[in-house]
Amino acid sequence: MTISDPVYYTMSRPVNGLICCMRDASIAVCNPATRQIVKLPDVTRNRRCIHAFLGYDPVEDQYKVLCVMMTRFDWSRPHEQDIQQEHLVCTVTSSEKQEWRKIENTTIDIYRTVIGGGMCIAGAIYYEVRQSRIVRFDVRTESIKLIKAPEESNFSRTFPSSLLNYNGKLGGVEYDYKKVMRLWILEDAEKQEWSSMTSVLPSKLKCLLGSHVVSKGDVHTGDLMVFYPWSWSSKPFRICYYDFKKESIIRKVEVVVDGDLRRVHGIGEKKCQFGCYPGYFENIRFL
Repeated sequence: MTISDPVYYTMSRPVNGLICCMRDASIAVCNPATRQIVKLPDVTRNRRCIHAFLGYDPVEDQYKVLCVMMTRFDWSRPHEQDIQQEHLVCTVTSSEKQEWRKIENTTIDIYRTVIGGGMCIAGAIYYEVRQSRIVRFDVRTESIKLIKAPEESNFSRTFPSSLLNYNGKLGGVEYDYKKVMRLWILEDAEKQEWSSMTSVLPSKLKCLLGSHVVSKGDVHTGDLMVFYPWSWSSKPFRICYYDFKKESIIRKVEVVVDGDLRRVHGIGEKKCQFGCYPGYFENIRFL
């Protein structure tokens, strides 16, 4: 699906086949299967950073976009800066009644930046902020709470981990320099209880250490999808599926992009960014 006017940059992971795209203060939800694009009202940015996440409420059968805006944080003067933060919500519909609603009286502490995430699981959107915290947004009630990452983990400290849907639960993957890969699973969101599985990386995946590896999406079969770190180079990019319980690579996939497609759209060049989502499926629904 080509979106040329205006050019949107994909920001949110697919939710039931729908994708949230954003460019500056312009946000849209599109369905690649039906080619439908629903443009949301522009937000007032005021030079702030903006993040948009798509969520689905299975009870009311509604799609909503959460928009987070905050002052671009200046790390050179962390205690002097006034962080202007807003949380806005818009219900996705093709009618002209769309509007942004500001979430008032949030009880959570102000966080300074969003560093990753946007995973929707069972009616809630999860995304990472610094200081080992994960934000949980309930799509139906439009309430926000902070979830503390496990103390033993590196969640949201210096770099984003890889949030994913692990068999219907929030999961996160970490890599360290001891040749170990660890999977964290949020067993109870209310009690904030986590479990973990640790696996020594096989020799074929040692190249993942120290790399910005993408590992995200729905892992309903229990196997983890990871990129090879040179996946966006001119070479064909490679994907591995790794089973934590069996501690072995289940299968490998090499994706070769057609030459004409690569030439027209710039796929494979450094200016192009890949996003792989193993849980994507086509949805013929019109909003």
